[in-house]
Amino acid sequence: MVVTNFPNGVSSFGQVLYGSPEWSNPFGVTKWVNTNSTIGNNGNSGDSAGEAYLTMAKALANVGDNSVIGFIGTVREQLVAPLGVTGIKIIGLANGNVRDDDGAKWTTPASGAVAGQALIEIREQGWEFHNFLMTPEGTGGACIKAHRNEDATYPDSSHFILNHMRFVGGAGTPIGVEDVGGNHHYIINNCEFQTLAKAITCSSTSIAV
Repeated sequence: MVVTNFPNGVSSFGQVLYGSPEWSNPFGVTKWVNTNSTIGNNGNSGDSAGEAYLTMAKALANVGDNSVIGFIGTVREQLVAPLGVTGIKIIGLANGNVRDDDGAKWTTPASGAVAGQALIEIREQGWEFHNFLMTPEGTGGACIKAHRNEDATYPDSSHFILNHMRFVGGAGTPIGVEDVGGNHHYIINNCEFQTLAKAITCSSTSIAV
């Protein structure tokens, strides 16, 4: 068996894996978010953990196609994903199983949450979400809304991937994943759905039945 030696005493036996595509993509940029305001700051470059942005909105405003956003802490935002940007991968960077207290989490703003609005509404193809917990707004809000209308505002959010995610609701009518319009070729893998009025729902088949 071939042994490949790396610095700091690390060796690889057999085929060398040159970095996981989950964590980087040479055809896009990598941005970092830390919701701890002693580290995260929207005046930072976002290009390293030590230069992390404070908000997910700032990161989404500074990525292009095939980019990766890694975050730690609790994101408290309701966002609509940018137009014209495909293949974005958002990854929670807490080790261990997905959890609520000290991991990577996305929930509603502490005040001023918009009733019925998703935590994030995607509208372009190929977005991915990995390894974090989401708790949506409780009056019909979804964790993730995938919106396909084949028009200038909501082109097509198909081909998305949800992997090792945890969607947790509570009182009211919270939703895990909402498909609007009839998306196709998406993957939901190794995810948990708890105390939700609807785990996965298609609220409209206006484009595809």
